[in-house]
Amino acid sequence: MARNRRYFHYLEDCGDGVEVVLGDGRLMLAKVPDRHFDLLIIDAFSSDAIPVHMLTREALALYFEKLADGGIVMFHVSNRYLDLVSVLSNLIADAKLVGRHQDYSPGNTIWYLSRSKWIAIGRTPQDLAMLDGDPRWEALRPRPDVALWTDDFSNVFGVLRWRHLPWKTW
Repeated sequence: MARNRRYFHYLEDCGDGVEVVLGDGRLMLAKVPDRHFDLLIIDAFSSDAIPVHMLTREALALYFEKLADGGIVMFHVSNRYLDLVSVLSNLIADAKLVGRHQDYSPGNTIWYLSRSKWIAIGRTPQDLAMLDGDPRWEALRPRPDVALWTDDFSNVFGVLRWRHLPWKTW
């Protein structure tokens, strides 16, 4: 479907050599040689059914195995119902990595743009140095009240944004 010009033009705009890999992102990434990528973008969390296995201690370790020295992992964590920034903040602290987050809001000037939340993660502060002069990128702070997600444990209820749930009364 990604190659159907009726729906998408992104691949066409990337030029030649774009490879589409079908399958579970984490399982397919495990097959890639270590230190292969300079940038990984993880973007799978905007719906109400998120792939929790992409946000665990083990998943983050895999991403950094596949990332070259100086590389960055970017997460798009916009989600109306879940506070995924807290989940990643704790994972980053646990792995002794560095991270920054941005809550981008286009304001009211462009009607078709919506808010988005991004997290950039590197091994060292130097990996994220290009963000230092941009005040939109803020330091992450771990949340001790949010449990650390692993392949054996996650707690979606612990990061629910209760005020955004679709029902109005309990």
